[in-house]
Amino acid sequence: MKPRTIALILVWTVPSALFLAATAIVYFAFRIPPPDRLDAAERTAVIAPLREVVDGKAPEPCTVHRAIAGPVAVTVWSAGRAVARVDGAGADLAAAIDAAAAALPRQPGITKLTADERAKARVQVDVVTGTGPLDGGNWVFDLFELPGVGDMLAINSGVEGIGVTVRSETTLLLPYELVQLKLLAAKRPSAALQDFAMGVDLERIRAIMKARAHYAGKVEELGLFRFRTETG
Repeated sequence: MKPRTIALILVWTVPSALFLAATAIVYFAFRIPPPDRLDAAERTAVIAPLREVVDGKAPEPCTVHRAIAGPVAVTVWSAGRAVARVDGAGADLAAAIDAAAAALPRQPGITKLTADERAKARVQVDVVTGTGPLDGGNWVFDLFELPGVGDMLAINSGVEGIGVTVRSETTLLLPYELVQLKLLAAKRPSAALQDFAMGVDLERIRAIMKARAHYAGKVEELGLFRFRTETG
């Protein structure tokens, strides 16, 4: 084969191979596998104890004994506003729901609801089903110390949130909170393309996490991670 032909083949194949390899590395380093979703009966059983609390009743224990990858987050909505939010942790989904149900009645937003508001309130449950790195976590990124990977790689909006574990307790910033607080699409790689934005505002996120976790150290020390939720 002639050298010119070889050079032409390399010009067309090497860049494609490099891009394919980069895509594969990012995929396997950052992908959070989707879980087996709860069926309709399980969703009803998960919501039931929390609904009983909102209605002012003593909750029955949750019966859905399924493995989870982290805590559950329970948000109570009234008239379009989040009036209460608690997280529950446990050995499985049932234990986490029971922990959240025990903490929910003490929330000021719940105690202030009238009977009519309690009846109309909506309960949202976010179950952490998987976690993944926000930055690094792969030998290629660690070797070359690629800066800004966590900032520029987009979070899967509406599905993934950001968490931190401090003193064995996990603090969550839920997917809807990332949108609500305008923390997504916060980076603009090119000044010439102001409409093109991606990534997350890690500086603000770390500040929020520091306050929520009551962390006394420097915000830069917080090791953040991504988590995937199933919302019901």
